[in-house]
Amino acid sequence: MKNNVPRYLVIDFSKVYNDIVASSEDVLNISKRLIEKNRKSVFIVPYLFLLGGLLKAKEVFSVGAVMAVVSIIFLWIIVAVFKCIERKLVALGTIFLLTIPLIIPPCFTGG
Repeated sequence: MKNNVPRYLVIDFSKVYNDIVASSEDVLNISKRLIEKNRKSVFIVPYLFLLGGLLKAKEVFSVGAVMAVVSIIFLWIIVAVFKCIERKLVALGTIFLLTIPLIIPPCFTGG
């Protein structure tokens, strides 16, 4: 004890384990809810296929499908960054840095 304040906190291991399990269950429930909520986002691929068929342009589906997959992956990366990094400004800066590889290739391909 120092200044009548204990220096160490002793916690029963079973309580800590219960807290870890509870937080894992919360993450699973949140992930299931997000999957159900965003299930419609996979319908963009058939939409692009039909749009390409109507316009008789193969590029609509080929480019659109690739961009849709890249965009969905990048959105999940954004979610992961905000979940992992506590400081919001640091997370935002990290996302801006991760955006650079998505912006530079179209500059060199004329797109």
